[in-house]
Amino acid sequence: MLRFSWTHAFALLLGVVPLSAHDTWLQPGTFQTAPERRVTFDLTSGGRFSTLDSAIAPDRIDAAQVRQNGSSRALAPSGRTEHSLQFSEKFDIDGVATLWITLLPRPIDLNARTVALYLDEIHASKEVRATWARWKRPEAWKEIYTKHAKTFLAVGDVATDESWNEPVGQRLEIVPVTNPDTIRAGAKASFRLLYEGKPLGGAALGVRAAGVSAAKFQTTDADGRATFAIGSAGKILVFSVRLEFREDQGIWLSDFATLTIEARRE
Repeated sequence: MLRFSWTHAFALLLGVVPLSAHDTWLQPGTFQTAPERRVTFDLTSGGRFSTLDSAIAPDRIDAAQVRQNGSSRALAPSGRTEHSLQFSEKFDIDGVATLWITLLPRPIDLNARTVALYLDEIHASKEVRATWARWKRPEAWKEIYTKHAKTFLAVGDVATDESWNEPVGQRLEIVPVTNPDTIRAGAKASFRLLYEGKPLGGAALGVRAAGVSAAKFQTTDADGRATFAIGSAGKILVFSVRLEFREDQGIWLSDFATLTIEARRE
């Protein structure tokens, strides 16, 4: 994720680049549109937001939905390029469209030498680090990860539509507190982190601007909230990772959540 990505560490150690080392996000071609206009959304994994990098295979999708005006429907891929799995949608009426995708769980083994880099990059908690230090064995870190991606599209007049602050039900989910259609460069924006529908306090929530490798992190409060100063206009990725250790199995379970939004100029 950060400047010396654990993606690169894996490439050096194992000769491969595991997708779990990348952010996975859903990115619309535009964040504002008019009714009846078709918009393309790209689902991709990569080490440098917002550059499209690795296409997600269609058979990795567990759930894909879009919600507008209280009604939800399934999302189906419209095509696949070298760098993204694409979805093409047209919306007939005004209102905020919320789109979200969850991928099927995947296992991965990490070399113990690489785990420290991983934990630093996701700003893992002291509790996670202490658990790993206590359990640490010669064998690899074993993890099963699940990825959740979400974004919004403002269709026509959305002035009175506040559906953007309604959760969609992902296991780990980032919900805006600040209306994403009103986020401006130079202002502040707040977000809430939920796990299984409940506020997740004491967790690391990160924000990364397009083309910037370094991320800003805040720790969520008891209500799962964190606030960031938005430095510049453009695409923004909000992200978080939750780790849980199953000692009886010796396996870490993780959820990766991303939210793609856009900050406009004042």
